Amino acid sequence: MATKSKNNRFSYAAWLLLTSCSLLAVLTAWDIFQHRALFHKDFYFHSQAFQNQLSTHYNLIKYIHVTHKNYSEWTAADKIGQDRLTRMEQHYSSLRKQKENELAGEYREKRTEARSKGAAEELARLEQEETQKAVEALRLIDQQLEKEKQRIVDYQDGEYRDIRRSLEQRSQSLHYYLKDRLSGEVYTNLPSAPNGAQLKASLYAMSFPGSYPQQPFLQAIGNELKQRQLEGWLIIPSTDTGYNQFRVDIAYYDSVRERLMKELILLAAAVLIAVSTYLYMRKTGLGQQNETERLSQRLEQIPIDLRYAIPLVMAALTFGLASPSAIFRLPVSGMQLVSFLLPLLMILCLLLYTRHTRDLLRNREELNRQCKASLTGRAFELVRSSLAYKKIMYKAALLFILTALLGFIAVLLIIALDDGAGGLAAICSLYFGFYLLIVVPYVMKRIAALHAIFTGAEAVAAGDLHHTVKFSGSGNLQQLAHHLNSMQHGFRKALDSQMRSERLKAELITNVSHDLKTPLTSIINYINLLKNEELTQEQTVRYIEVLDRKTDRLKVLIEDLFEASKMASGAVELQLEKVNVSSLLSQALAEFSDRIAASNLTFKVQVPDHKMYATLDGKKTWRVFENLIGNALKYAMPNTRVHLTLEETDTSVLFTIKNVSAYPIDFEAEELFERFKRGDQSRHTEGSGLGLAIAKSIVDLQGGRLTIELDGDYFKAIVQFLK
Repeated sequence: MATKSKNNRFSYAAWLLLTSCSLLAVLTAWDIFQHRALFHKDFYFHSQAFQNQLSTHYNLIKYIHVTHKNYSEWTAADKIGQDRLTRMEQHYSSLRKQKENELAGEYREKRTEARSKGAAEELARLEQEETQKAVEALRLIDQQLEKEKQRIVDYQDGEYRDIRRSLEQRSQSLHYYLKDRLSGEVYTNLPSAPNGAQLKASLYAMSFPGSYPQQPFLQAIGNELKQRQLEGWLIIPSTDTGYNQFRVDIAYYDSVRERLMKELILLAAAVLIAVSTYLYMRKTGLGQQNETERLSQRLEQIPIDLRYAIPLVMAALTFGLASPSAIFRLPVSGMQLVSFLLPLLMILCLLLYTRHTRDLLRNREELNRQCKASLTGRAFELVRSSLAYKKIMYKAALLFILTALLGFIAVLLIIALDDGAGGLAAICSLYFGFYLLIVVPYVMKRIAALHAIFTGAEAVAAGDLHHTVKFSGSGNLQQLAHHLNSMQHGFRKALDSQMRSERLKAELITNVSHDLKTPLTSIINYINLLKNEELTQEQTVRYIEVLDRKTDRLKVLIEDLFEASKMASGAVELQLEKVNVSSLLSQALAEFSDRIAASNLTFKVQVPDHKMYATLDGKKTWRVFENLIGNALKYAMPNTRVHLTLEETDTSVLFTIKNVSAYPIDFEAEELFERFKRGDQSRHTEGSGLGLAIAKSIVDLQGGRLTIELDGDYFKAIVQFLK
C-alpha cells in the first residue's frame, strides 16, 4: 500500500513537472516572439518611444526658432493674431452700437415730451445727459477691449517663456544645430558647429537634409526642415551630464534585450526537461490511466453544474489577474507567482476535464442522471413542481392561516368579554362572521365537489362510462372533474372503436370465407362433373370454360388480397418519376373502352389536353385508375352517368370520379376503405372488396390523399396527387 501511494505521488509530480515546463516554454517563447525586434541593436531609434521623445524636442525647437522667431520684437497685434483681433474689434463695435441704441431709446420719449411742452432748457439738459452717458459707456467698453487684448498678450508671453525654459532644460538631452540657407542665421544650443569627432562620439546623430526610409517620422522632420530652407543636425549626446530621457529609454531597452538572451537559455532548458519527462513517462507508463480515473471519480462527487463552474472561475481569474509578460519583469514580486500558477492550474484542470468530459459523453445515461442530480436540475424540478401546484399550495396555506387565526381570535374574544373591551369583542365577532359566511361555505363546496369526483371515479371503475361529474365554478377541482369526464369520453371512444374493430374483423373473416369459398365450391363441383365418363365433348368444353373463369376469379382474389397485405404493411418499393397524369388516365380509359361500350353507363370525361405532371410510380398509379373506374362499372346504377374529371392546382393534381350507386349505401364512407367491404352487401357482383383499400394505400404511400364523399346513394371519390 505504501509503495502504491508513493507511485501515485511520483506520478502526480511527473505530471506537474511536465505541465510546468511546457507552460514555461510556451510563455517564454511567446515573450521572445513578442519582443523579437529588440534583438536589433538600434531598435530604440526605430521605436515609438524614441519618436515621441524626439517629436517633443523638435516641436519645442520649431516653436522658439521658427513659428515664434524674434518673438521679443512682436507687437501686440502679432501676438494676438490679425484674425482674432479683427473678430474682437467687431464684437466690441457691436457692443458700442447696442449701448448707443439703448441710450437713444431710453431718452427718446423724454425728449419728445419736453419738445411738446416747449421746455427748451429741459430738452438741452436731456441731450447733454444722454451725451455724457454715451461717452462714459463707450469709454468702459474700450477699456474692456484693451484689458482683453492685454490678457491674451500676457498669456502668449507666459507660454513663450515656459516653452523657452523647457527647451533650455532639455539642452543636455538633445543638441541641435540648424542653419537657414537663405539668411545664414543659425539656431543652436551648442557653442559652435559640431565636428566629426563630436558626431561620432554621440549616441545618435541625425543630419538634415537626409534620407531615412526606415524611419518615417525622421523623414517627415527632414521634409519640413527642407521646406523651411533649414539644414543641420539633431544630436543625442553620450555625455552623462544631467537627466537624459533618451539615455534612460536606451538603458531600459538594453536591459530587456539582456533579459531575452537569458530567456533563450530558459526556453531551451524548459523544452529539454519537458521532452525528457514526457519520454520517461511514456516509456515507464507513469501517469497513464489509473490516476486520471481516480481523479475523474472524485470529480463526480461534485454536482455537475458546480463541477464545470470551477474551470470557468479559474479561467476568469487567469485572464483577469495573470499577465504572461509579468512573469519576466524585474524586480520579482508576488504577481509573477500568480501569473504562472493560475495558468498552470488551469491547464491541469483542462487536461483532467477533457478526459472526464469524454467519459461522460460516451455514457449518456450517466450524463443524464448527473444532470438531473445537479443543483440546477434539482432547483428546476422544485420550481416546476411548485409552479404546477402553486394554486393548491396557496389555497391550503390560506385556509390553514385563517383556521389557525380563528383559534387565536376565540382566545381574544374570551379575554375581551372578561375585560369588557367592547371594541375588541366586536372585531372578533366580525371575524367569526366572516369565517362562518365565507370560509365555511367555501370549504363545504369543495368537499361536495370532492365527493362528486370520488363518486364519478367509482362509477368509471365499476364500468359506467356514461356517468358525468357535474361541478360548477373554477379552480383545480373543476379541472380535475373536467379531466375525469374527458377520460370517460376517451374510454367510450376507445370501447366503440374496439367494438367496431371486432365487428369489422368478423365481417372480414366472413367476407374472405365467402369470396374464396364461392369460386372454390364451383371448381370442386365442375371437377366432379368432369369425372363423369358419359359427358359429351360439348359439355366437357363448357365445363372447362367455367373452371377457367372460376380459377381466374380465385386467382384475382388471392392476388388482390396479397397486394392489399403488402400495401398495408408498407413493404412496397415505389419507382417514383415525373409522370404525365392526363396521359396515364387516358391510357386507363382506353383499356376500359370495350367494357365501357358494353355497359349501359354513360361516361362523361373532362381531361384537359395539356400535360399535368406529378412525381408518381406510373404502374401503381395506373392501378388506382383501374380500381376506381372498375369500381364504377361494377357498382354504378344502370343507365346513369359516370363523371370523370382531371384538374390541377399550384401544388397538386386532382382526379374526381362520381356516380350513383346501384346498391344502397347505409354505412360510413370510411368503411369502404376496409378490406373486403363492398357496396353489394349480398356479394353477387364480381368485386373482391379490395379495390378501394388498395387504391388508398397506393395514394397514401405516394404522399397523396384519397377521400370519399357520400350523399345518399351518390358516390364521389377524390384523388389528390402532389406535384
